[in-house]
Amino acid sequence: MSLWKSRRYTSQDLQLVTRNVFQCYPIEEVNSARRALGLRTVIEEPPPLPLALPSTPGPVSSHDELKHQIAEIGRIQGYIAEEEYRLESTYLDVVWRRVQQSVPTFVFEVQIGGDIYHAMAKLKHAFDLWNSHIFLVATTADRSKYQELIGGSFHEVQSEIRFIEAGTIRQLLEKKLAYKEMEQSLGILKR
Repeated sequence: MSLWKSRRYTSQDLQLVTRNVFQCYPIEEVNSARRALGLRTVIEEPPPLPLALPSTPGPVSSHDELKHQIAEIGRIQGYIAEEEYRLESTYLDVVWRRVQQSVPTFVFEVQIGGDIYHAMAKLKHAFDLWNSHIFLVATTADRSKYQELIGGSFHEVQSEIRFIEAGTIRQLLEKKLAYKEMEQSLGILKR
């Protein structure tokens, strides 16, 4: 009872704790909230992500190939990966969810010569609705348009959105598949 009197939690504190349980908040925020409430952190905080994955030249796949590759990467990582996930009157290219009834944890929009503004608007909406981790997959040639938009119309999600150069998706998938194969050969695959 003394803890109840000495630490009066506001509804905002309780809302954050509830969201940490029922939504997929970044671990840094979960640990920060736990520390503020006098609780032990759950796991160590990972190092901060770079604003963009390193860009290495590689062949650019088609829009549909990239969507399939991103979905496969998600499945390898243990997520429920879906292509063409409905978001109100539109569709998101790829989402990864932790469990069947959850909202998307990761959202990807693939733009190969398309309308980057529209893609970024969908990503911002996904972030606003679900607090998803959001990614724009596009070519190196589109990076300047992305930077222009992130500094202007989409400044609210500047620290949330990540740009992934389209050519790195295949490389990432190949590395994930090799790693999975190695784990299977050692008998340590966790699925």
